[in-house]
Amino acid sequence: MSCLLNWFAANKEALAGLASIFAIFGTVLAVAIFFSGVRQYMKAERWKKTEFWPNYILNFRMIPARVVQCGCSMEMIEAFFLRKEINTNDIE
Repeated sequence: MSCLLNWFAANKEALAGLASIFAIFGTVLAVAIFFSGVRQYMKAERWKKTEFWPNYILNFRMIPARVVQCGCSMEMIEAFFLRKEINTNDIE
């Protein structure tokens, strides 16, 4: 045990340099993990948004009282999300 303590005492400066290398590596790793988490969060939010609109449109079409009346509304909603032109000749 004393041999190990003597070795640590003799190599104190080398071990301090090694500790600073580990500190830098840990900091870089922590930053990389943080940005990976942010990227996963943004991807999940984008996925939630793409899942929300099809369900919203499907539920809107399934309301029995609006089945006849939703033609123009659905065309406007689809035009907004699909970036297509609205046929204004059919609007009353």
